[in-house]
Amino acid sequence: MNRIKNYLIPLLASWLIKIIGWSVKTEVIGQEKVEELNAQGKRLVYAFWHGRQFLLAYRMRNREIALMSSLSRDGEHQSRILHRLGYRIVRGSASRAGIRGLLGLIKEMKSGYDSTFAVDGPRGPVCEVKEGVIYAAKKVRAYIVPVSSSAKRARIFNKAWDKYLFPYPFTKGVIIFGQPYLISKEADIEEECKKLKSCLDKLTQEADERAKLSC
Repeated sequence: MNRIKNYLIPLLASWLIKIIGWSVKTEVIGQEKVEELNAQGKRLVYAFWHGRQFLLAYRMRNREIALMSSLSRDGEHQSRILHRLGYRIVRGSASRAGIRGLLGLIKEMKSGYDSTFAVDGPRGPVCEVKEGVIYAAKKVRAYIVPVSSSAKRARIFNKAWDKYLFPYPFTKGVIIFGQPYLISKEADIEEECKKLKSCLDKLTQEADERAKLSC
């Protein structure tokens, strides 16, 4: 029974993301800056809030992007779902084997993958940047790319720790890529976390305004 669930849940969830993602008419802002860096062979670290990942998971699929998924049961399902969407999965956690997972992700980046971080995941606090994304970007000399998304009609799960935004089919969506930037080797990690939080908060507010989010 567990084997069947482990197959069916990721299969159905990945198709749900594909179908809804396809149906949403998404305005994408700022992606040309990302594509220019990709064309130059630069490594990128996409940074976003955990609750805003639905449209991003669809938009950024099949692009040689690695990510870290937690060692929990939910993380197992998530890793299988994202694997079906073309992501490279490294297992790790903020609470269990976190360093091993982060080092594994850095290894994938050095081999040619970009990476992506739900920077307040996997369990929050919501909208608070954790240090892993800054450490990885410094180690690989990768550009951090803040990115956020929203939708005009969506359900926000207010009881969930991340206030997850689930867009309704055929609504209007918005994805905004912020200005990519490098972190100096001497940069203070705590200050860089604050800087990234400010960027993501502004991008999320702009995305909500452009989408005219109404829940």
